[in-house]
Amino acid sequence: MTEATQKQTQAQIRTFSADGTLTAHRSEDGNHHIIEANGHDARSTFEMTVPATRTAVVEGEGLWTIPENWEPVVETDTEIILRIPDTEVDVTLTNPRNCPLADADYTVKAVGKIGVNMVSDATDRDAMDSLLDEIEGDEDRYLPGYPEKLRSLDAHWDEFAAEFGEMAEMAGKFELDNERDADRVCQITGWFNLYEMLDATDILQNLLGLDRDAAKSLSDALRDTEVINVNPDYAVTVESFRDSDSLSVPNGYRITALTEAGCSPAEAVDYLMCDIHGLTQTEWAAVRGKDQSSVSENVNSARRTL
Repeated sequence: MTEATQKQTQAQIRTFSADGTLTAHRSEDGNHHIIEANGHDARSTFEMTVPATRTAVVEGEGLWTIPENWEPVVETDTEIILRIPDTEVDVTLTNPRNCPLADADYTVKAVGKIGVNMVSDATDRDAMDSLLDEIEGDEDRYLPGYPEKLRSLDAHWDEFAAEFGEMAEMAGKFELDNERDADRVCQITGWFNLYEMLDATDILQNLLGLDRDAAKSLSDALRDTEVINVNPDYAVTVESFRDSDSLSVPNGYRITALTEAGCSPAEAVDYLMCDIHGLTQTEWAAVRGKDQSSVSENVNSARRTL
């Protein structure tokens, strides 16, 4: 192996094989990634140089390498979630596998803030109804006071379900924050469960006016009969700026993303107003005092760049 070949191998950051081969390595100055694709058609045969770091991207953009300043959070078979520390933005990328070389880019699916969705129910009303049915007419089988506690819970069910569900949601967010703040690689892989199982003792004690032991006993019974789900399933997601009413895009973020991707200032502005903010090209051309054809040319050029 020649010295030049050895250096290139050491600097290699990505390889992908399908109907051809794609390789990417760092430039000598470390500021760029040099990508070479050798496929069987024009779409999969190319060379390009892209920045090694990015501070912003837009949804729909295709990346042939993952910028080196991004911090990995979650990786699954189909998606990768990363953090851009410079702008404190989270990004979901497709994780290309078993696809043609021409489709092996990491497509930006969402740009926004990371969050946690609970994907299983925290409480089960049907299980509660079954438990109530069991005690009817056969109360002697149960410890004194237990049927009354269940009936009291039934009377406060909506409030209990809401409080327990909220606690479960917060527990998922806390678990993710702990994983991300830990001084080790994040172990969450898209779907996860809690390290410590949930308990309804505090909610029952406050809601029903029970003493601690009675509330703990009832919580255990609800757990054992699956009225409450003490270890729900959670999914890690990125809530998109575009789809959110509560999240705000950092100032200048999208223009930065478009210029970093290689768009000219005019292309970036026209693409931003038409494809992101939703103005028609005719409407925006009138605002800009330009021909619609000029705006269309800029928008199409930006789409090709992305």
